[in-house]
Amino acid sequence: MSRMKASLLVPLLALALAACGGASAPGSGASSGGSTPPVPTVSLAANPTSVLSGASSTLTWSSTDASSCSASGAWSGAKTVSGNQASGALAASGSYSLTCTGSGGSASASATVTVSGMPPPPPSPTVSLAASPTSVASGASSALTWSSTNATSCTASGAWSGTKATSGSQTTGALTSTGTFSLNCSGGGGSASQSATVTVTGTPTPGSYTTNFDQTENPISEGGVWRQASNVWTNVRTANGIAFGTNGSMDTYDDSYALLSGFGPNQTAQAVVFRSPGLVSSGITHEMELLLRFSDDTGNARGYECLFNYAGGVEIVRWNGPLGNFTSLNFTGGAGNLGRDLVSGDVIKATIVGNVISTYINGVLRAQATDSTFTTGQPGIGFFTRPAGVADNPNFGMTSYTASSN
Repeated sequence: MSRMKASLLVPLLALALAACGGASAPGSGASSGGSTPPVPTVSLAANPTSVLSGASSTLTWSSTDASSCSASGAWSGAKTVSGNQASGALAASGSYSLTCTGSGGSASASATVTVSGMPPPPPSPTVSLAASPTSVASGASSALTWSSTNATSCTASGAWSGTKATSGSQTTGALTSTGTFSLNCSGGGGSASQSATVTVTGTPTPGSYTTNFDQTENPISEGGVWRQASNVWTNVRTANGIAFGTNGSMDTYDDSYALLSGFGPNQTAQAVVFRSPGLVSSGITHEMELLLRFSDDTGNARGYECLFNYAGGVEIVRWNGPLGNFTSLNFTGGAGNLGRDLVSGDVIKATIVGNVISTYINGVLRAQATDSTFTTGQPGIGFFTRPAGVADNPNFGMTSYTASSN
């Protein structure tokens, strides 16, 4: 072979080997392994990026090629690979960082929220206070009702005193002079005050009251003279010159009653009977009651009840407190029952002097008992009417009433 033919043979051989898939030449750069996982990306933003002290911002983030994320800086803990979260009330500037990790590595992002200014002040309290009625006769009472907002405590002053709830109601008790009731309520935003004035008019004779029930009322008030606690008993009504009971059906002892104020311990009460001609004597249980040395509060009544039933029967009962807790006192004198039905115009009367309680019909002593359990309290009127289910019972009542004491 000549030298020229030999020199041509080498390149031809190389081309043949390449065409047949022969080994690559050194340094050719071909890969011998699989593809590389992508590196994660993460974005994090705050909106807004600048807030006043006490305000908040919302953080929003997303990532790619990540399987988990973790917060650091001004927040912490594991996070989802995308989401949003409120910062809550902020008091200082802070940087929020988020690192998200995947099989291709990790990536981080940060967002800064700048806090400036002072936090907004707490809301100012408000308070309202009202008296009903705003004008009463001497010895009567008024109801105070109040409410407030943004307050944590309230204090009474003026004609009343002490710590009060931030809302509520309360009776004034018997009033003998005009008074202004003030209430101050405080909270984180300061304090607020409100006042209500109750004017007292007239000066009735101490320990004396007479009425012909010439107003139509439910419950009886007659300008605030009659008082009734907010309890489970029913109300006394007046209409057409008659006072009578409202018929409750709660249980056996839901007597209607109302009390006066300002009387001494030795008391006399008297009333004139009204009985409707249509009131039959069968299937009913109707009573008129003259109350002596009586007091009450929510759910309780204490004192003496002198009852006169429609059939002329008499009884003296001591109420001991809770509803239905009473004692019938033994008679120590008197002629006993009248022996006939009570009719319109009959006069019933009850007295208590010391520890002696006496009842009369048309001036005749019918029952007398002694008891020293209660030494103070107020006179009043009461009614017990059955059958149940009838709203009112004006067919058995009083057309006038007088009370006195010394």
